[in-house]
Order: sequence, then C-alpha cells, then structure tokens
Amino acid sequence: MFTKNIDQLGRIVIPSDIRKKLGVDVGDALDLNLKNNTIIISKHYEDPLDELQGVIQKVQDPQLRCELWGVFDNYKKKVVQEDE
Repeated sequence: MFTKNIDQLGRIVIPSDIRKKLGVDVGDALDLNLKNNTIIISKHYEDPLDELQGVIQKVQDPQLRCELWGVFDNYKKKVVQEDE
C-alpha cells in the first residue's frame, strides 16, 4: 500500500512499480472509477468495436463493405443484449 498526497492541482504520483505492473507509460490514458468510496484506476483500452468500425470504413469494395457492416451490426446487437 502506498500513501500519496494530492498536490494543488489535484494530481498524485503513481509509483513506478505500479505503473510497470499496469503496463502504463507517459501519455497513456487511464480510466478512473469510483466504487464504494474507493477510486479504481485501470489502463484505458479503446473499444474494439470502434476500431473495427474504422477498419470496415476503409474497405474499398462496396459489396464486401456492406456485408461486413451486416456482420458488425449483428455482432453489436448480441453484445448489447449480453450487457443488459
């Protein structure tokens, strides 16, 4: 356990061994969540569905792109249903 003071701008320093365990480096994004009066810090990962959308948009063949959008939409609906 580490105890850190918050500076005047509301910042804290995350010890290097914790940063190494998280695999974070200078400039990386972190997610901050509050649960039961506890701050949870985790490494931020982009939504893979957002990345897949970007890939589909770059497909040159219109027919293939249309088919991929259909597969994407079906998959996204399944993911949303599982989260509910």
